[in-house]
Amino acid sequence: MAPIPVFAENVLKRAEELIKVGQSSSALETLHDVLINKRLRNANANSVEPVVKKLIVLSIAQRAGKQLKEGLTQYRNI
Repeated sequence: MAPIPVFAENVLKRAEELIKVGQSSSALETLHDVLINKRLRNANANSVEPVVKKLIVLSIAQRAGKQLKEGLTQYRNI
């Protein structure tokens, strides 16, 4: 897997690219990995909010409840 971009804009851009080429499961995994990443815990909650919104949309579409729950828990801890 490619290195994880740290900034929210980069993460969203990467997820959109993956969705455009039909790899929505990889996009979901990328968003999930970024939220679980320890470096993101020092980030501002407002900058991470778009990442969480995209994670919610993809998780619901793919019925990935476990990843959604873990991501939301990490977001709460930020």
